[in-house]
This record gives sequence, structure tokens and C-alpha cells, in this order.
Amino acid sequence: MYSFDGTFKAQPIVSLGNAKPASPKSIIEASRKSREQRQKAKNFEKAALIVQKFMRSCCVRLKLKRRLMTEFEERLSMCRTDTRYIGSSIYRLNYFFQTPRDRKCWLALAQIILTQKNLLEVLQKSETGCSILQIRYLVLICKKDINLCISNNENMSLSLRVLETLCTQNSFNDSISRDVLENGYFPLLLAIAKKKIPEDALYRPDPSRDERCKFVLSLFKFVFSIQMSSYVREKLFISDVIAVDPYSPYVTELLIPAMAESLDASKLTRAFDELSKSEDGTPRDLSSLYLYLRCLKISQNANIGMICSVLANITSAIVDEDNKKSRLATSQLDGDESEDEGEDMDFEESSPEPKMRSRIADLLDSPEFVSSLKSLLPAAMDKQSSVVNISRFVYSIMQLYPKSKMFFALPTNSKLLRQLWSSFVTLSAKTPSGQQTSLAGQLISGTLTSHYDEVFSVLGSFCRIFGLLLVTLHDEEFLHPREFSFPFSRDELLSVITTLRDAALGITEMLHPESRFMFKASDVATTHKLTVVFKLVYQLLRQLHDRDQRLSFSPGAEFWISSRVILPKSPQDVSICEVLRRGVDLECALSAEQSFSVDDAPNSLMLTVRDKRILLVLSCLPYCIHFHHRVKLFRKIIMLDRMSVEGANLPAGVGPSIDIHVRRTHLYEDAYEKLSLQNEPDLRKRIRVTMKNMAGLDEAGIDGGGITREFLQELVKAAFDPKRAFFTTTSQQNFYPFPHVSHIVGESFRSHYYFIGRVVGKLLYENLLVELPLAPFFLAKILSGHVDINYLASLDQQLHENLMSLKTCQGDVEDLTLTFCGTQSVLGNMEEIELIPGGKDIPVTESNKVFYMHTVADYWLNKQIRAQYSSFVQGLSNLISLKWLRMFSAPELQTLLSGAQISIDVEDMRKNVRYDGPPPTVGSEERWSDEHPYIQMLWKVVQGMTDEQKSLFLKFITSCSRPPLLGFKVSTLRHGMNQKTE
Repeated sequence: MYSFDGTFKAQPIVSLGNAKPASPKSIIEASRKSREQRQKAKNFEKAALIVQKFMRSCCVRLKLKRRLMTEFEERLSMCRTDTRYIGSSIYRLNYFFQTPRDRKCWLALAQIILTQKNLLEVLQKSETGCSILQIRYLVLICKKDINLCISNNENMSLSLRVLETLCTQNSFNDSISRDVLENGYFPLLLAIAKKKIPEDALYRPDPSRDERCKFVLSLFKFVFSIQMSSYVREKLFISDVIAVDPYSPYVTELLIPAMAESLDASKLTRAFDELSKSEDGTPRDLSSLYLYLRCLKISQNANIGMICSVLANITSAIVDEDNKKSRLATSQLDGDESEDEGEDMDFEESSPEPKMRSRIADLLDSPEFVSSLKSLLPAAMDKQSSVVNISRFVYSIMQLYPKSKMFFALPTNSKLLRQLWSSFVTLSAKTPSGQQTSLAGQLISGTLTSHYDEVFSVLGSFCRIFGLLLVTLHDEEFLHPREFSFPFSRDELLSVITTLRDAALGITEMLHPESRFMFKASDVATTHKLTVVFKLVYQLLRQLHDRDQRLSFSPGAEFWISSRVILPKSPQDVSICEVLRRGVDLECALSAEQSFSVDDAPNSLMLTVRDKRILLVLSCLPYCIHFHHRVKLFRKIIMLDRMSVEGANLPAGVGPSIDIHVRRTHLYEDAYEKLSLQNEPDLRKRIRVTMKNMAGLDEAGIDGGGITREFLQELVKAAFDPKRAFFTTTSQQNFYPFPHVSHIVGESFRSHYYFIGRVVGKLLYENLLVELPLAPFFLAKILSGHVDINYLASLDQQLHENLMSLKTCQGDVEDLTLTFCGTQSVLGNMEEIELIPGGKDIPVTESNKVFYMHTVADYWLNKQIRAQYSSFVQGLSNLISLKWLRMFSAPELQTLLSGAQISIDVEDMRKNVRYDGPPPTVGSEERWSDEHPYIQMLWKVVQGMTDEQKSLFLKFITSCSRPPLLGFKVSTLRHGMNQKTE
């Protein structure tokens, strides 16, 4: 409709000359600078106001101080005639008393105060009329003056006399005491003690008799003599005195011994419990633990749950602190490359901390504390929380004092063991979804990620206490327990063993996790806790397994085997065998490092997580793996060791060897000379033997292995022949070292036992079986180094029965007139032996009869054959490392030497035999084979033999009546009817 014919208004053109438009960055920068200037001006103004306020307040305080000083001087002159002005003078002096120049005013007032016989009455009649407030001010003035005197090294006697006057006149009440204590009364008294008492006075036999010590202790004891409803006094004493400088001699030598009787045990318990909930946490010093143990008294009205909690919290905190120090010291030593590495990290023997440790150890071993602990246990068994706290205390003390006598009072409480086990099995926690989950189940599955302290303390305490119980129980008591002597039935014990085995495997998986997200193995503190509890679990399992090997209370060897442990099946997977061959200890197996190396090995081995787990199981829990699998592993280790000697690429039978000539009539003598350590230091090489007959001529034949086998087997028979006097037999015809061999052979007997040990090692190295029944106690001693009274029956059944009857003797033991001295026959002559130094003058009584039993057993099993055993084991380990043999138990080691007592598989023997010899018909080219009629007749006869006849037939062929452990296909025996190899 409408149109516009004109022109629109154009934008005016503005000329800016040479100016350029501002960029966004420059605008932002200008705004920032403007804000900074404005903020700077505000801060300047605010600071000026603060300074002005401070200056004005200083001026006001200065004017007030001058006015109060003037008023104080006026009242001071009036105080000499009218005591009503003393209270107001104290008020004014407390306000302006700050500098040493003000001490003159205080000294003048103090002299007036000290002349008052009843200061509390005087202050009540003062013009202010508030005696409580004046006493608080008076204590604060004394505190200020004493601090000034300490810093300026001046005389503080007047202030001390005023404090003494206040204490002796009972001027404090609950309110005043609380106020005074919270304003630093205890630190003040500690400072007074350090100023007035020299340190050398504290190390006298009874420092509390010193007059200076008496005075300081009176100031402390006065506060504790006041009836107070709360426990703030005890709390402040711990936090302001003990925890500040716990190992100061003023604390350890003076205050704790003197104040232990003055402290209220219940209030001290509540104070420690309150401190554990505060920000600072539970005290982590030994002095606090010593103080609490000194004051601990169990009464009917005692809060058992809180006592258990306090004991657990203090000891756990100390253990954590010790572990931190240990890790710090280790890290510093690792980083120090100087020659004097680690010298500064050792504690001096005269330092206070070791002394305090020794005192706590004596206190824990004291009959009084053991009695208190026994009275505490029954009441603590009613609640699971108390049981957990008791276990935390025991677990911590176990790490601080592993040899404390306190532990020997615990195994007698069967209910405690049952409650500990029940607590471990039933411990639970809430998941993020709100459901309850079993912590023991998480530990068994290797997925535990929280509540370590509760789980580890309960499990560790159970293992420690149960292990001590097993030590005190003999085999007969274990099989037929008396009432309350054993906490579990047979079925319950088997369930406990299964759970402990699975828990140990779960901890193994946690120590070497597949995923770092599942468990943070880099957490050194948690790894240390896992290591400690793992050692306790596997030690208890080892005790139970050793007992089972003797008594066979479990269903069989299959009971101990776990399907969770799977050995590598690939022949190329030899990393584990190589690590074991080089020699691995427990700490290496527990380490999270993935590489392994030893000093004499040029190359390190990289291990997978699976390898580390299997290595740990083989080191600590070998019975979880089937015996045959461990035998295969043992043979593979020896194969690798042989390759390191002979070379990896040489064919079988080719390589360095030992060639010897021996007389059949003097087999042992010639072998002892030619295979000695000096002549043949490395007996791992193959031996080639040439026999000489009675005429001195070499016997015909080439040693392809059969002659060597015969030589070693005959050599062992000669060495263990009782007529040679190196070994004798028990009543069961089992061999063990002859105790009196030195009377026959002389001092050279050690070299003979070393040689015999090497020969036995060579048999194991060559996988040669020999009928060599060793005494069970000697087999166990080879593996563990020491055996106890439970093995005595395998040496002397009659002696064992006599000692056991002594334990259950109903009459007076002293009537038997026994002493710690015995007699034994030495080559027909009776000799007297002292079991302990001065034993012939020490009678056997009711209190030491158990010690006598173990001492007798220790002599017969360990002491009398110590030299023989040591030399034999050294020779054995010259070829076979004891770490390899510890994969087996004592009965398994006997099986490894002599083969298994199982029926002979004739079909397996027939499949793996090789026929050799002259042809069946002279001049024919026919060879012996399985199809030959004579051979078929032979096997038909063997099939019809009895087991005893089969054993004799096998002994005729191989010199051993028992079949090879892994079957005839792996046997290398060749004699008469030769066997083929794969």
C-alpha cells in the first residue's frame, strides 16, 4: 500500500584519527588491574583500622595497667594491716603481671600471703568476696612467675611456697581444680621438676625419698587427692605430662612409679577411652601403656568392655608406631650408601625406650598381671566386641613381646579359643548395598579390602594361642583329651584346619593379587599386617600337619590338598623350579617384587603372579599340593641343577664325570677316600665305577649305570651297617646316628658323617631307591633341625611311656628322688650326665616336672647326636638343598628315599622294561622281546606271584623291593632285566 521513495538515515562517520579500537584482551587486562587497585585500597584501609584498634587497645591497656598498679601499691600497703584487701590485690596483680619488672609486686604480696594461716578464710572475707576466683588468679600468678624464673634462671621459691600453701590448706574444689588443670597446671609442675631436680637424682634406688622429689610429687598428688566427679584430671595428666615427653626420666623414673597408686583405675580407663576418640587419638608411647598396666585393677563393677577397648587401642597404636619407625629406618638405610650405613638408626642400650620396654615385659610376666588377665577373660567372653578387643591386645603384645610369659596363661582357657574362632567365623561388615558379608569369607576368597585390624587380630591371636596349646599337649593328650584340655572335637578340628588352609591361600592371593585394583599391595603397612598374620597361620598349620603325620587323625593326605593351587604343566615353564634351585627364602616368597635374583646367579628371573603364589605355597604350605606333583617338581629342580653342571645341550650320559676304582672287599674305605670333599668337591657329576674283585682284578663290563647303582646302594648299606658304628637301630630297626661314635672312631667321625650325608644326597640326586629305614625322629630332625618329646617314642618307647607317666603321677613327685641328672651306658660303662648345669643338685618337683620331661627328651633326641646330625646334614646339603627337601614331610622324605609301600603294577613294569643279553639261540640273530615265549612265560609267573614275592622279584632286578614313586616309565634303574626310557 505504501512505499518509501526516500533514503534511509546513514550512520554518521566518526573520525578517530590515528587511534585503534581496543582489543578484548586489553579491555580484560585493564579491568583486572582496576580490580586489583580497588582491592589493594580496601586491604590498606582494613589494615589501617586493625593497626588503629591495636594501638588504641594498647594505650587503653597501658593506662589500665598503670591505674591497676597504682591501686595495687595502695592496697599492698593496706594489706599489711588489713587482710581484706588481699583478694583485690590478687585480682589487680593477675591483670598486669607480665614482665620480670612486675615480680617485685608479686614478691611483696607473696610474703604477705605466706603469713596467713588460713588463706581460704582470708579470701572469703576480702572486699571482692569470691574466694574461688581469687584462688584461680593466685595459681595463674604463680604459673607466670615460675615460667619467668625458669626462662631467666631466677629463684622461684616464693611461688613454690604459695603453691604448697594452697595445697596443704585444701583450697581447691572440683571447679577450681578443673579450671587450674585446663590452664596448664601439669606442664607447670613438670617444668618445676626439671628445674629443681637434677637427672642423676632420678636414677637412685628410690628417687622419691629425695626432698626435692618429695616436694614435686606432693604437688602432683594433691590434685589427685581432690574428689572430682569427672576424669578430666586423668586425661590431662596423660596428654600434658606422659604423652608430651614419654621417655623423659622425670616421667619414667619419677612420676609413673610414684603416681600409679594415686590414680583411679576406672577414671584412667575412661580418660584413655576418651583420648582414643579425640582428634589426637590414642597415645602411642610405651610409657602410657606402662602407666595403664600399673594401674589396671579388675573389680566386679569394672567396665570390662571399656578396659578391653583401651588395652587394644593403646597396644595397637604402639605397634603401628613401631612399624612406621621400622619402615622409615629401612628406607633411610636403603638410601644410605656410606660405609657407616645405619649406625645412627640403632637405639642405645641406655636410652629410655628400651628400658621402658623391659619394664613392661617384666610387668606382663608378673603373677599379678597374669592373675588380672585371667579374671578379665571370663567377663570379656560374653560380648563379641570384647573378644575382638582382647584379641587386638593379645595380637599387639605378641608383636611387641613375642616371648612374654603372659601367653602361657591363655591356652588353658578353652572357652577363649572357642570364642576367638567363633568370632573369626562370624565377623561381618556391611556392603555398600547395606547387606552383611562375612569377613572370613572375604579373607578366604582373597578379596578382603577393609576391617584388617579386626580380622587379623582375631585370627592371629587364635593361631598363636592354639599353637601354644599344641606345644603343651602331648600326642596321647591330643588323641584322648581330658575335660577342658582341648577346645575342639575331631570333626570341629578338621573344619578348623580346612578354614585355616583356605584362609592362608586367600592371604597368598592378597599378597600377590592379579589386579592392583582388588587389593593395594603397594600399601606397605597393610602388606606388613598380611605378612605377620600369614606367618602365624602357616606355623599353626605346620604344627597340625606334623601332628597328623604322626597320629593320622585326618581322613588322609588328600584332606590337606587344595584344588586352588595348580602347578604349571608346560615343560617349558621352569621359572619356579629355577627359583627353587637357586634357593628361595620365606621373605623372598612374601615379597611383592616380580623379579628374583641371588648373589651367585648372573641373571634375574621374572616371575608372574601365579609363580609368586605357587612359590609361597611351596615354601610354607607344600602339603596343599599332591605328593606326586611335588616329586615331579623335585626331579625337575634336580634336572635343571644337573644341566647347570653338565651343560644344557649335551646328550644324556655325556659330560663331566667322576671315574673311580674301588675294591669290592673294601668298598666303604675306598669310596671314603676317593669321593671325599678334598678329592671330589662336586659330587653332582656322573660317577663311573670300576669294581675290583677279591683277586685285585678289574671286573668285566662297562658301567652304563647299573654298576654305579649297585655301587651306591652297597655303599649305603656298608655306611649304615651298625657294625661300622656310625649308625645304630631302634627297637623298630630304624637307623639313627650312634651317639658314642667318638669313643670308637675318634674325633674324625665328623668327616665320616659328612661323607655319608653326601652319599645319601647322591642317591636322591640320581633318583635311586634304597631300602634305608631311618628313624622318624631323625627324618623330622633333618627337615626342621629340632624335635620335641612327641618324637621320643620313635627312639625309645619305654622311656617315652615313663616320662608320660610322670606327668600324670598322682603322688608326690619328690618321693621319686629324681634330679636333673641321668645315667647312660657308654660301651658297657655307666656314665653320669647332667641335663642342665648343676643338675645333680636340682630335684624334680611338681613345679618343674614338665620342664624335666622336655629336658630329658631334648638330651636323647637332640643334644647327644648334635655333632653327628650337623655333619650329616652339611654333607646332604652339599648336593640337595634342605629348602628342596622341606617341600616334603618326614614320612614323605622316607618315601623319597626308599619308595612307596604300594602294590607293584606288573603291567606298568612290563610296558617299560628293556630286554638285553645274549640271543636266545647261539649264533642266531633273534633278540629278546615281549613276544618271545620264554618272556611271556616269565610275566605269567610274575602275575601269579603274591605281593611279597613281587617285592622280592623287584629287589632281585633293581636292588630295591619298592616300585619307583612316579612309575617305571621314569625309572633309570638298570640291572639284570633292563628297563627302557621314554
